[in-house]
Amino acid sequence: MEKQKKVIIFDFDGTLYSSEHKYDLLKPQVDENRRKFLPYLTDEQYKNLCQESPEWEQAVGSNKIAKTIYDMKYKYPEYIITVDAFLQWQYDEVYNIVLDKSQFVNTEFLKQVCEKYPTYVVSNSSFTHIKFYMDKIGVRPEWFKYIFSNSYLEYDQSKKPYYKTILDFEKGNPKDYYVFGDSKSADLEPASELGMSTILVKNAKDIQKQFEENVENLVENSKEREM
Repeated sequence: MEKQKKVIIFDFDGTLYSSEHKYDLLKPQVDENRRKFLPYLTDEQYKNLCQESPEWEQAVGSNKIAKTIYDMKYKYPEYIITVDAFLQWQYDEVYNIVLDKSQFVNTEFLKQVCEKYPTYVVSNSSFTHIKFYMDKIGVRPEWFKYIFSNSYLEYDQSKKPYYKTILDFEKGNPKDYYVFGDSKSADLEPASELGMSTILVKNAKDIQKQFEENVENLVENSKEREM
């Protein structure tokens, strides 16, 4: 009987690298540029928005920023509010991330996974950010079958549309799709809703062990093939 095809999906930030302080520099950078995300508002409109919607100035992560922009779009239909300027800023700029070299994924193991399985990255970060930090942690973008960057679709701002695209392309049983991520809400819940298997990553160094426990022990299987 033919074995079921397994498909691997990784989040990027906090998953292929991790650090307790990785986002410490992010809020000052976002605050410095926040006004640029809503370029079509007059200064008076922007001041009014900040006063009436204090959550706007607290939103930091890309998914929270995008969600807040959409919330304000519905709250202020008389204003011109879109996510376009924010997405462009994400593409043009690179987030200031604090890296901890002791918490990078094992790159040789990751390459082995990518060589054996259809392997994807689905991230809330921009391609610019992903490629910049992949280079920093020693990971090559070309290892992966495809890298998806969330463009925060209005009808569904989660990762679910990208997971569904992979499901539709690869076919097969959703249970044979393994999603690794550090966020239950951003990475794992949308995958669970589609019936995919999910693995919570707390430290990038743990991914190899988690892979062996949930998917396959590549090292042992590699030795078996050599005998």
